[in-house]
Amino acid sequence: MSHDEHHGHHIVSVKTLVLVFLALVFLTVLTVVLAQFHFGALEVPIAMTIALIKASLVVMIFMALKWDNRVNATVLAVGALFVLVFIWVRWTLPRFRYDQVMELGWKVMLP
Repeated sequence: MSHDEHHGHHIVSVKTLVLVFLALVFLTVLTVVLAQFHFGALEVPIAMTIALIKASLVVMIFMALKWDNRVNATVLAVGALFVLVFIWVRWTLPRFRYDQVMELGWKVMLP
């Protein structure tokens, strides 16, 4: 087998690993600092964006998905899309109070 046919693991340089680590530390500090301020309805989207960036860095560099087979990246992307759709659906559904649920159960579900 020639050297070109060998499909071994990608070796990430120490410089790249240190830069990603410093970026993760910076984003963690940024999360803590931003948590001290009140942004109203933007608090959750800001926190989720920072968390998404941090998760992407870990998956792409530390787990080497950047250099891995594209099928694995596609599986991860589809899974993340499903999670986002489930979160979006949950956030858009109306929330019922306990007494409304009980009324539904006693008056509608049980004749």
